[in-house]
Amino acid sequence: MRQIAKIISTVGNPLLTIPLLIEIIAIRYGHPANLPVVTLITAVLFVSSLLWIFYQYKKGSYSDMDVSKREQRYSLYLFIIPLVFLTAWLFYLSNLPTYTSKTLLIGGGLMTLSFLTNFKIKSSLHTSLNCYLAFCVFQINPSIGMALLVLTVAVAWSRVVLQRHSVSEVVMGFLVGGVASVALSLIIDSSDFELLLVAG
Repeated sequence: MRQIAKIISTVGNPLLTIPLLIEIIAIRYGHPANLPVVTLITAVLFVSSLLWIFYQYKKGSYSDMDVSKREQRYSLYLFIIPLVFLTAWLFYLSNLPTYTSKTLLIGGGLMTLSFLTNFKIKSSLHTSLNCYLAFCVFQINPSIGMALLVLTVAVAWSRVVLQRHSVSEVVMGFLVGGVASVALSLIIDSSDFELLLVAG
């Protein structure tokens, strides 16, 4: 059971699912001329985040690569949140469809909300980010979006089995991801989707 949970948790790691889905969307729906820019910006965001976590882990500041202890997450949020907002701004300046910059803008809000809730409870980022990702993708491809939502439920289960999170922490992850999804739905309109879907 734990071995299955480990596989699901690894597959559902946001550092893997989010850049992979960004690239798939960029290839499928974006203009080919924008692909190198999307790839570069995405790589810088996620590689720098991974290197930060690895550095802090090797230094002993993080007990594991998942940054499972609540008190250790503050520095992670303070490093990643500005990066996400910066990425949203770069996407906006790079003549990319506005849907991409808006999803990252709300993604930065999701991370900020997770940072604030971390003072009381360690929200599951695996759950919240994948929940939000499922909603983002659902707007473009409902089938893949639903598949991602199923994956998110499986990931939430795996985090509990691996004792990385309690049930209340993954529930909080779903709540944070849900709030971000609602926020995104309030700032997007049909033109955002049209630009995305006709760009390629």
